Amino acid sequence: MKEYIDIFEHASELTKALSSGGVLLVTSKEGKVNAMTMGWAFIGQLWEEPYIIALVRAPRYTHDVLEGSKAFTISVPDSSTDRRILGYCGSVSGRERDKIKDLGLTAVEADENGVPGFMELPLTIECELTNKFTQSADILPKDILEGIYQDGQFHTLYFGKVLKAYYLR
Repeated sequence: MKEYIDIFEHASELTKALSSGGVLLVTSKEGKVNAMTMGWAFIGQLWEEPYIIALVRAPRYTHDVLEGSKAFTISVPDSSTDRRILGYCGSVSGRERDKIKDLGLTAVEADENGVPGFMELPLTIECELTNKFTQSADILPKDILEGIYQDGQFHTLYFGKVLKAYYLR
């Protein structure tokens, strides 16, 4: 069962999860579902619509999938979520493994965007990809460049219009 919510009334759950272990950024390509643990994202309003901006580094398999995609889903854990899910999805590449199968996650069909959520991470946010930007070294502060981006692998910011938000029960 899906319990539909206003994402702004539950935004603190997303931001808390991002700062305490992450959320799953779920993608799909040619019928194969992939999930990546993500700790950097923003929620807000653009063009009078709710948006999530997800940051993904270029070498990641998820980046490759998003480049050919029009959607993603955010799956947010709660206190009952097995934290090993986030650890596994943050350390194993979807290029080599079917993480969903490996973890035995229970996929729940999306209402609108075609990218499922998972019963094990109950807060589900379906997004439609509307824009993207790649970071530029020209404007980043020197300490950030020399610390986080010393390898020259920048993030792409993917702008996802929130289509639906709900809890899986």
